[in-house]
Amino acid sequence: MPSIADAVEQHLRPLIGLPLSDFGRACDMAMFSFGEIDVVDGTRGYDYALHVQCAWRLQSKERIIAGRHDLFDPSEETEDFDWESWDWTESSETRLDRCMQEFLLLDEVKANGGPVVEDVRADAHGGATLSLLHGYALVLFPAGSEGEDWCLFRPRTSDPLFVVNGGRVEENETG
Repeated sequence: MPSIADAVEQHLRPLIGLPLSDFGRACDMAMFSFGEIDVVDGTRGYDYALHVQCAWRLQSKERIIAGRHDLFDPSEETEDFDWESWDWTESSETRLDRCMQEFLLLDEVKANGGPVVEDVRADAHGGATLSLLHGYALVLFPAGSEGEDWCLFRPRTSDPLFVVNGGRVEENETG
C-alpha cells in the first residue's frame, strides 16, 4: 500500500502541464479548475477540478497572493463599510475573490495559457504543493483530524474522486 504522500502525488501528477484555468467558490470551498475550458450544454468544464476546504494559499517567492482566510474580509473596506450587514457567504466581493481574479489576469500568468503546473509534492498528512510557472505555488495543508480537506476529480466523467479527509486518503469515491 502506497504512503499518503505517494498516493497524493500519484493522483496530482496528471495536473503537470495543465494551466490553472479558473477559480470559484461555493461558500467557503475554493474551487480550482485545471486544463482547457470548454462549454457543453451551456456549462463550463475543465479537465480536472480541485475542491479545497482545508487551509491553503497561493504564493509567489515574495508573498502570499491569496489564501483561505482572505475569504472572510470584504474586497474593499471603506470608512463607511457596514460590517453588520456584510455576509461573506452571500458575497462575491471578498478579498479572496478579488485577489484570485487579479492573479489570473496578470500578464505573466496569462502567458502560455495560464499558470501551468510544473511539479507536485505531497506530505505525510495529505498536504500538497503544486508548483506553477513563474515561481508561483498553490499549497494545501490539512489542519484538522476529521472532515474533508480536499478532493480532485474529473468533471463530467464517472472517474472516482480522490479525497483527502482528516489528512488521510479516501479512494474509490464515485463522481
